[in-house]
Amino acid sequence: MENFMPTIEIIREANKIKSVKVIMPIWHSVCDDNFIQVKVPLLGDMETFASNEDDIETAVKEAIQCFIMAAEDIGQGFEAELKQLGWKSEKNNSTLKVKTNIPAFEFMMDTGETHELWLQVA
Repeated sequence: MENFMPTIEIIREANKIKSVKVIMPIWHSVCDDNFIQVKVPLLGDMETFASNEDDIETAVKEAIQCFIMAAEDIGQGFEAELKQLGWKSEKNNSTLKVKTNIPAFEFMMDTGETHELWLQVA
């Protein structure tokens, strides 16, 4: 099993998010209508849907971009919203990691399919 820590790196220019790097597991399953339900539990139990396996990454990127836009436009900002979900900032405040004391956390993380995504937000 691969040990990793879910991570989000945020790059801002002139106080606007330019890009975001996300490393975290996702889980997916095929629904009765043959669409694929994709779960991103480390972002507030976010769910999205994909039409096929090739569409999963696009669906996740679009869902994360919507989360970022909502956090920036009507929330307290992306970093603040992540902190409310249990993310902790590193020394530079642009890198956030999940911190937890749940004993089964590492095992749970290893059961998901880990994705690394770069999103251009601007």
